[in-house]
Amino acid sequence: MSLSKPIHPGSPLSPPVGSTSGGADSDKQKRIGWAAAIFTRAGFLRGFLTGYIAKALMTLLPKFVRAKGNLRRLWPAIAQNLGPRGDPVLYGLFFGGMNTVFYRFLKWAEGLDVPLEPRNATESALQFIQTHRVAIAGLVSGLCLLLVPSGDRTSVSLFLFTHALEVLVRYAAQRRWLPRFCHADVLLMIVASMQVIWAWFHSRPSHDPSYLNFLDSFGDHPYPIMKGYQAILDVHDKSLWPSHPDLIALNGWRAARNIHPLKLDLPNQQHVCDLLHPQTMSCLEESKRFLLKCFGRSSKIYLGRMKARASLCPLFPF
Repeated sequence: MSLSKPIHPGSPLSPPVGSTSGGADSDKQKRIGWAAAIFTRAGFLRGFLTGYIAKALMTLLPKFVRAKGNLRRLWPAIAQNLGPRGDPVLYGLFFGGMNTVFYRFLKWAEGLDVPLEPRNATESALQFIQTHRVAIAGLVSGLCLLLVPSGDRTSVSLFLFTHALEVLVRYAAQRRWLPRFCHADVLLMIVASMQVIWAWFHSRPSHDPSYLNFLDSFGDHPYPIMKGYQAILDVHDKSLWPSHPDLIALNGWRAARNIHPLKLDLPNQQHVCDLLHPQTMSCLEESKRFLLKCFGRSSKIYLGRMKARASLCPLFPF
């Protein structure tokens, strides 16, 4: 009988220690196999319900708010989204399928009978699979992303990639491959926020539409200004700027507020300053004003959330 590759007994993925191929132990192994199969089905149901309920709430809550609680107006959306062809079903299949495929592949890989010294290509391949079973299981289960609607795959992939990168960095810090930084989470938040705000100004199409609407709603720059600036970034021929519809609309918006028309012939990118902050040509002064204004807006949001949370405390303990 060939010797199997030893697995560290402390690993959570290791098989039960001390099992043999005897009669009683063989029956025990069969019962463990049936238990694993039942757990996997339960894992699928749990994953399916998680994905289904989360996506259903994310889809229907905004519609419920817009419908002002009128279920008659909301019923067509409920029937369309919660039916067998709705997005919640696809998200449920994604989460449940990914969980099932991952753990069943791990169980199969752990049960491979691989010799310590492979004698042919097949045994070498099986040894590779067993050694890297966790990574391969993640790779195979990731194919369940095909069940997600095509328009959402990029967002889901970026979300999972961010968490995978966090795990990788933490592991590298534990192994001392990377240095540890105090308050690294704050530094990461600063860098990420800088990138988000930069893209809000300079690369608006790179943002998700829902998040872009959030920035436009709570940011200090009105929508006509942002659209006009995007037009300048997209159209490099300055002779076409006066006839661009977004810039024409911006001039009308400025005229309604007694602001002078755009000065697109200013040198050294000064026309950008005139477009974004016509009240001052100093970018430093505008940055100070923008920072204070955003602090004021965000304070109202978070203070409102704290007030709502305090009002719910008697009903829901936090």
